[in-house]
Amino acid sequence: MSLSIYERTFVSGASDGLAKRWDCRIGDAVQTFTGHESEINSVQVMSNRFAFVSGADDSSCRLWDLHADREVALYMSDRMVGWSDFGGLLLIWTIQIRWL
Repeated sequence: MSLSIYERTFVSGASDGLAKRWDCRIGDAVQTFTGHESEINSVQVMSNRFAFVSGADDSSCRLWDLHADREVALYMSDRMVGWSDFGGLLLIWTIQIRWL
């Protein structure tokens, strides 16, 4: 779950692969985002409050536009470690394995 204080909403990810935006004032989901093929492990509203990112067991990281109500970017890697919102920039890092 990731809370957006200014908009009084939060975003959640679930085991069914759906991400939802909830309105705290009415207590209901106001948007549903589909695309993940397995359980969503993490969601984070970006600092600009216009987008959020989600990561799931399907080895994907997806960037969603809250106003356009759609996925705007997809990153797939079986070695993905995580991401961070760095002043509006989405930074994704992976593990690179080297045999010495």
